[in-house]
Amino acid sequence: MHIPKPITIQGCYMGSCTHAPDATPSSTTAAHTEVKTDLTEDAFQLSPTLSHKDTSKPDMDHLKIITAPRSTTTAPPTPKPSTCGQLLLEKSGMVDLRSVTGRCTVSIGRPLDEVIHIKLESSFLNCTKKEYVAFFDRLAFIRKCDQAAGSELTTRTNVLLVRQNLLTPGNGIVFSYSSQKNMKKSHHQDCDIQLFSPRGVFENPSTSDTNHTCRVLINAPPLVKIRIQALHIGLVFNSTDSQSTYIMIRDMDVLKTNVFKGQQLFLWHSSGNMAEIEFHGDYLHSEGSFRAEYSFMHL
Repeated sequence: MHIPKPITIQGCYMGSCTHAPDATPSSTTAAHTEVKTDLTEDAFQLSPTLSHKDTSKPDMDHLKIITAPRSTTTAPPTPKPSTCGQLLLEKSGMVDLRSVTGRCTVSIGRPLDEVIHIKLESSFLNCTKKEYVAFFDRLAFIRKCDQAAGSELTTRTNVLLVRQNLLTPGNGIVFSYSSQKNMKKSHHQDCDIQLFSPRGVFENPSTSDTNHTCRVLINAPPLVKIRIQALHIGLVFNSTDSQSTYIMIRDMDVLKTNVFKGQQLFLWHSSGNMAEIEFHGDYLHSEGSFRAEYSFMHL
């Protein structure tokens, strides 16, 4: 019995076959093309696994598109955001205020048990045009213009505001800062609280020490105000302790103080970016008897 030989289909690669079988069904060719065709998107070129039949009559327009070289045009660099108006919380850094005309204020904040050391790396200020740089924390104020480069200072507290007034483009200062442990006590370690977050809820801290009060210190970025809304006052006041038990809030920008007594809930707004809430009397021995919500308000 004569058994017909099986039909063998051989795929031809570029340059490997001199003749493509005519008997190959078109459906088989289509299937072969689908498997072997591979566009490498990352390389923008044809894959070398294309069959001879696929490349014998290439679509030149299509070929031109996928083999086009990558564009060498680079996007312009993203402008670096200005340091002005920022609250810097890093342990150390370098701040460049050159060519920042007008008034620019930068705030630096650290934990309560640290102080901040500043060194003016360079300074070009025109004193006759009233250009200057000023440094102030909760307890001190220093203003410089002449021979400021190379000068150094260390704060007495954990926060510092640096304000530069500049009129001449190209002038300005560059300063570095670093934090270090505070060897002198400028706060009450057992109960003072420092807040830098843009919003939150705080309660009155308490202490067993009768020689000092307890504070909540809030520092916002420059040009940002602070809003405090009292939510709960749980103390019961009588005629004997109503005068000695109170909450005192200091607006450090204008050195203004407001005193709140009794159980009346209150709303308070700052004029600047620093506020101190100080507790007296029974508040010091009843933790959680006062609760308030605070938030930053951008101008």
